[in-house]
Amino acid sequence: AALLDQIVDKLGGNPLVLRETLAALVERGILAASPAYPGKLTWVRRDAALQIPSSALALMAARIDRLPAAAREVLSIAAVIGRTFRTADLAMLLGHNVVDTLEELAERGLLDRPAADRPSVPSGETSYAFMTGLIRQVAYDLLPPEERARVHRAVAEHLLRAAGNATGRDDAVIAHHLLQAGDKEGAGRRFLSAARTAANARGNAEAFRLLTRALALLPREARAERYEARAERETILGAWGERAKQLREIHLLRREAEGLGSHALLARATTRLAQLYIDVGKMAVAERTLATAL
Repeated sequence: AALLDQIVDKLGGNPLVLRETLAALVERGILAASPAYPGKLTWVRRDAALQIPSSALALMAARIDRLPAAAREVLSIAAVIGRTFRTADLAMLLGHNVVDTLEELAERGLLDRPAADRPSVPSGETSYAFMTGLIRQVAYDLLPPEERARVHRAVAEHLLRAAGNATGRDDAVIAHHLLQAGDKEGAGRRFLSAARTAANARGNAEAFRLLTRALALLPREARAERYEARAERETILGAWGERAKQLREIHLLRREAEGLGSHALLARATTRLAQLYIDVGKMAVAERTLATAL
């Protein structure tokens, strides 16, 4: 069922495309004839990535290429925004009303009409979604790389200016667009901001994932931000009881403080180390460690 959900999500229900996809999965050894159920297939390589056959991509590309130029542009710019997109965002990027074109694309079965219950879109905002991941991928790939980067940058700047982002609602999305635009440092800072929001709204696992992404993108020179990210990761690791990883994070935290030349931050990091020793019952070591922080 999980594999079927992935296939339908990416490709929809086109019988020709589904048949091509199943044949490709059999050729790659991901699916095989079921020994228990003749005529059926069984999923044998569950760790392999689902790839869309080139024939399916070609069929969809030809379908989109037959659209009027204005409709192709709307579809491609929408693909940069995301699988689900707000009508107002798309209109801003294109500089004109897009409602009629979106309705036309929905009539052609390329987009799904507005739905009030989409969790990714706030109530009261009209949105559309691509019917399948395949449609979005092909529409996205129609844009030259430099144009995609330009649009990603424009989407990020628009979301940064939007009043709705005052609470950091879109920070992870903004980070994604900045990364696709080639701004790794800007993306890292936004992932860090998104982690602050996630810790309160969605819990430690999501915050930790975003903090890890931020650290991977922030340059070594951004030591203040890297110190903040590592401090938050250390707190989460402590809550999870991951003592070995927590200890490593504290050592990296101290390195960031040393790079900043901040005695205050180094003392705070050392205090965290002493607390870790207390938590694992090493009181004597904790006392010696704490003495170095004073």
